[in-house]
Formats: sequence, structure tokens, C-alpha cells
Amino acid sequence: MALGHVSITMAEEGPANVWMEQDRSAIHAGAYFANFDTKLRLSPGKGQSGTIVDAESDFGLDESSANLFLHAEYRFRPRHRIDFAFYDLSRDGSKVIDGDIDFGDVTFPDGATVVSKFDYRVAKLTYSYSLLQNQKVDLAVAAGIYTAFFDFRSTDIETGATEGDDGTAPVPVFGLRGSFLINPRWTANAYLEYFHIDNSDADATYVDTTISLEYRVRENTGVGFGYNLVNVDGEDKGSDDAGDFDYDGLLLYLFYNFQ
Repeated sequence: MALGHVSITMAEEGPANVWMEQDRSAIHAGAYFANFDTKLRLSPGKGQSGTIVDAESDFGLDESSANLFLHAEYRFRPRHRIDFAFYDLSRDGSKVIDGDIDFGDVTFPDGATVVSKFDYRVAKLTYSYSLLQNQKVDLAVAAGIYTAFFDFRSTDIETGATEGDDGTAPVPVFGLRGSFLINPRWTANAYLEYFHIDNSDADATYVDTTISLEYRVRENTGVGFGYNLVNVDGEDKGSDDAGDFDYDGLLLYLFYNFQ
């Protein structure tokens, strides 16, 4: 998830210093209205297959939620920019399950009431370099670190049996970022991030796409809205554990530009 904007006075500046002077640093804060599709498999051991669980329909996790997000950017030279983003997509739920579910070392029997929680927080740090930059366009390549902090737990409330997984997953990401000044008040932005690895230990893919449109109300403040789509999937080849986590939704936010 990445955002960006320019000032309403941008059209009056020369191409060499437009982005440095008018988009030097900014902070965005708002709400992310996300929809989720989460599939997980925890196997008892190598060569043993667990059930592929749809966490929303099988375990009752919330299918959507409203979440806060924070994004900050700092342009320290005309073509060089650093971005930091943080958001929390944690949720929980409960379900009387239909059919036996083998999840790790636990079998949840048909008719059991299962409560689940999925804590999922993301922090991203990205550097970008502008390849094309003029009074209307800023097009950049980017590289950074995407770090997910996750903890998934499901518990049979009758027996107390609990199973799940947790960890921290930092991965390098590469991407493209672009901003286009439609007119002095409106700016369109787009961002794409990607990562893929396939080796003897793991097979994982991460794709993050964001488009947004911003309206500058005053010289330093404005509002924005956008759409974000993320897919994270991976398999641990040593344990046969696997996950496929998709989420997408609308972004609504305010921004303030520090000039």
C-alpha cells in the first residue's frame, strides 16, 4: 500500500525542483475497508496432509473489517524518496463447524464451536528513485522490505484444544510508483509491489497493487480515496504448511504535506 501527492502550486514550479519543494514530506492517515479471503493448511508432519481451511467460512473469521492505516513519506532529494507504512488487519470470529477439520495436531470434530483470532500487522519501508520527473509526472522504481507479524489461533471452546501458527515474515519487495497531476487540485497515483521465491525450503509470492485519487483542499492538506489489492501465498516445503491470504478494499484518508 503506497500513496503519494503533489502541491496545488506545482504547476508554477520548474521541473528540476517541483517534487523536492512541493512533495518533500507528508503523512497520510485514514481507514482501510478491507475484504478477506484466507485459506490455511497446517499439517501434522511431513507427508501428512491437513485440511485446507477457509478461515472465514470454516472458522467464522470476519470477512470484512475497517482498519486504521498510517503512511509517511520523505523526499530527501528531488529523485529520491523513502516511504513507511503501517496497518493492522487483525480480526476474530467463531463458528459451529460442519464436518471434521484436521488442523495441525488437532482434529476439530463436526459440531464443535471453534473461536479463532488472526492477528496480522504489516510494516513496510521502501526507497524509490524517480526515472521520469517533470511538472506533471513522477515515475519511479522502488525497493524495500515488507514485514508481516502474524498469529493465527483456533480453539475448541468445549475441550480447550488449540492449534495455530505465528511468526514474523520479512521479505524484500520491488515495485513501480507513479503520480500524475491532473490539475492543480487533483492527483492520480498508482503503485505495484512484487516478490517471489521458489527454493528447496519455500515457495511464496507477494503482490500489492494500489491506485488512488487525491484532492487538495488547501495548500498543505487534502483528502484521498483509493483501492488496494493484495495477495500473499506461500508453502513451507519442509512441513507442508501453506497459506493463501487475499485482501482488498477501499482507502479513505486525510493527508498533510510538510513543506
